[in-house]
Amino acid sequence: LVCLTLTGLEVSCSVDVNGRFVRQLLRDASIDITGHVRRGENVITLTVANTLANFYRRLPSPYSSKLPTSGGVGDVRVTSWD
Repeated sequence: LVCLTLTGLEVSCSVDVNGRFVRQLLRDASIDITGHVRRGENVITLTVANTLANFYRRLPSPYSSKLPTSGGVGDVRVTSWD
């Protein structure tokens, strides 16, 4: 079993393993990617959508502190069990 875990995901993320689409995620998740990996080296590609919220949080405004964080701001882990 091979598990991919993403934390701190604030928007959508596309997961590809070895050039093939696996799944679209909308929030933190752990997904089983066993059927997509092979022995040896593998390539996992995460394409994270983002908004301009992080940019606008830096501007002086009474609303900037109310904007949510956007993007992938957490950890990515791959765990395997025999």
